[in-house]
Amino acid sequence: MKATPVAVNESIATIPQGELPVVTIAILSFNRCEALRKNLSKITTELDYPLEKREIIVVDNASTDGSAEMVRVEFPGARLIVNERNIGVSAWNLGFQHGRGAYILTLDDDCYVEGTSLARAVSAAIRLRADIVSFDILNPNQPGFSFNHLFNPGLVTFWGCAALFSRRAFDALGGFDPGIFVYIHELEFSIRAYSRGYSHLFYPDVKAYHMKPPGSHLAPNPSSRRLTVRNLAYISAKLFSRAACLQALANIFLTVALAERRNPKALLRYLAAAIQGTREGFRARAPVSEELSWFYVTNYIEFANPLQFRGMDSAGRLASFYKKREDLYALSGLRLMSFS
Repeated sequence: MKATPVAVNESIATIPQGELPVVTIAILSFNRCEALRKNLSKITTELDYPLEKREIIVVDNASTDGSAEMVRVEFPGARLIVNERNIGVSAWNLGFQHGRGAYILTLDDDCYVEGTSLARAVSAAIRLRADIVSFDILNPNQPGFSFNHLFNPGLVTFWGCAALFSRRAFDALGGFDPGIFVYIHELEFSIRAYSRGYSHLFYPDVKAYHMKPPGSHLAPNPSSRRLTVRNLAYISAKLFSRAACLQALANIFLTVALAERRNPKALLRYLAAAIQGTREGFRARAPVSEELSWFYVTNYIEFANPLQFRGMDSAGRLASFYKKREDLYALSGLRLMSFS
């Protein structure tokens, strides 16, 4: 089994509107009522996709700011599912399970698509038999800014705030792992998708608009960083072959130790998160192939040995890593990857 990233040089013609399939638009909502209102306004009035082929499902994760009531009153055409408690990103699975679309568009409540974006993404998925289609994620309030340039998922993972999935892949994989509450759930899903032979298309000409301030991703708070460390360890212990798992975990623990060596309290918290993730990942163990495991340990920066980046600042670290893997992380042009 090996990666086969391929540049798609052909022009992808949009399928005629009458032939487009039903798409389930699954929006995950949690305490961002105004952003959700703008999202729903965009996809109900500014999306060039047949109305009868659009199925909008909002899954509200126990919001306390009136989000669910706003949907009921202002967008009665949307189906609303209200959770009694916040179960994190796996709540998207409820939208998938209740939907009937041949394709599923996931959206955060603060992210939207407009115009012909959905029609072009679906057309590309059908014509190229892609099971995941990821986009260029922009900020509507800062022209020229792309979240993909801030954190480049390439073909290794994707920005989960807006992505398209085939129904066949979702049904086979069971959606997002409930063992991950939030953060890098996309990575876990991508690994499992590739392990089952599904393909990922990066389509940068399709734009999604994320209303999150760009700077919010540059300085994650300690809570989100602990969750990320926990999830990295969880994914390693759950999915990687034994040798690759041990290497990834060693690199995760070393990264934490080097980053927090002058802050003993933070170091203990992050190490505890990594230990927790390791333990819970082993409980859910379902390893993929040796080849796919090492592909991720080698090509996902959070699994890399931090010693190779000594003396580099954050920007230099990223530039060095991505430059050596341009076939996986090119930011322009259609690129399709599967494992065979």
